[in-house]
Amino acid sequence: MYHRTATIRVAAKNNFTGCGSRAYRGTRLTRGSVILITVLAVIAAAAVIIAAVRAFFVSGGGFNADPQPIPPQQSSSVSEQPAASSSDPAVSQPEPEPEPEPEPVMGYKTVRRRPQKEELKDAGFFNNSVFIGDSLSEGLLLTDIFDEGTTVIAQKGMTARKVMKSPEMLEGMHPDRIYILLGINDLCNYNASVEYHARSYGEMLDYLIESFPESEIIVQSVFPLALKYKNEKTKLTNEKIDEFNARICELCEQKGPVFVDLSTSFKAENGFMYDEMTSDGLHLRASYYPFWLNLLMESTTPVVMDGGV
Repeated sequence: MYHRTATIRVAAKNNFTGCGSRAYRGTRLTRGSVILITVLAVIAAAAVIIAAVRAFFVSGGGFNADPQPIPPQQSSSVSEQPAASSSDPAVSQPEPEPEPEPEPVMGYKTVRRRPQKEELKDAGFFNNSVFIGDSLSEGLLLTDIFDEGTTVIAQKGMTARKVMKSPEMLEGMHPDRIYILLGINDLCNYNASVEYHARSYGEMLDYLIESFPESEIIVQSVFPLALKYKNEKTKLTNEKIDEFNARICELCEQKGPVFVDLSTSFKAENGFMYDEMTSDGLHLRASYYPFWLNLLMESTTPVVMDGGV
């Protein structure tokens, strides 16, 4: 009994003194396990702390010796900048270019006014001009109304075809303007139509345009008849003259010469020439030559056209 008790004490004693008994060895293994567990706990805690610290620095908090660049934001296709307001004085607006002013269109307008006896306004206006005509223009040769620089080629019975058959009468001339008053004798040939005479007139214009490319060609309308005109042989009428004038006006528009419609100023309200202008119902009195030429001058002076020529 005593021996067992002693043994226990020794064992207990040996437990505290560290001697190498079995009981001691068992106690030592238990302590090692505790130490191992403690070490593992410390390692686990350290891992947690390390992970927390790493997460803290990666997220951008605290000092970072090698900061990660912040990725740029993806730009949208539409600019997010506010559009500059046209009313913003800081934004300079381009000044609109001024529209160019349209150039004035020059041309001729036939002047219409009541016939009267008057003086020629400017005889020099017709310098270096040629008048081609029949007996209606022949009276110009009998007056000294023009200066020496104006040429009149006119004779009784002159027609468009005779002009083409007599090129020598214009030979060597270089006029600035050619004034034509023809057609009354053509229309006296009642066996041919107005269209036939107009065709002959057009051929004459082609001839003059080709022969005098630098000259301005001015075509005058055939004068109307007065009520006193009586000639059964010619069968002339104002209706026939009006039809012819309309056709030669069309020819001028097609070919380029200027057409001056004098008949509207020569006609009275009854559709005939004013009686006081003529003695025989066909030819002008010499006292109305200045009115005729002034009207022609006014109608062939360039003016600004409204809405084009």
